[in-house]
Amino acid sequence: MISSWLSAKLGVGTGTGRVRITKRGWMCISGLGYGAVCLSMGLHPALWAVLVLWFIWGMFYGPEEVLGQVLFADAIDEHMRGRVYSFMGVVFSLAGMVGYLITGWAVPAFGAINTIVAGGALFIIATVFTFILGPTARAIRVQEARNEAKSSTGA
Repeated sequence: MISSWLSAKLGVGTGTGRVRITKRGWMCISGLGYGAVCLSMGLHPALWAVLVLWFIWGMFYGPEEVLGQVLFADAIDEHMRGRVYSFMGVVFSLAGMVGYLITGWAVPAFGAINTIVAGGALFIIATVFTFILGPTARAIRVQEARNEAKSSTGA
């Protein structure tokens, strides 16, 4: 409900020019939303609440996935994009396997809810580091400033 309201408000505001959220901003919103939903699982909600929470979690997937790809594509020179995307596919496949191994160990050791909560906390930490504090955030801010300067000069 809150996510739908926020999406509608931001969509209308963005469409009317009143609210301007950068790609990095949307990544922060969706990443922090992912983490918040996972953390809320630690409250041991009823099944209907879990279903609502996972629906809200799914609403954050669009900005996270699409804008992640857009930011990645913007950062890579066009002639290198195919090679880099191929390498990224290999890295993501390996990371997925490692994630399944870690989760397979963590769920029996700590329980499913605690593993989900830990994942949410890690997602929040990774989002803050990547899009607010870390070197990637600084590089994205520089690129956003360049794009803003280009658009203001009409180039």
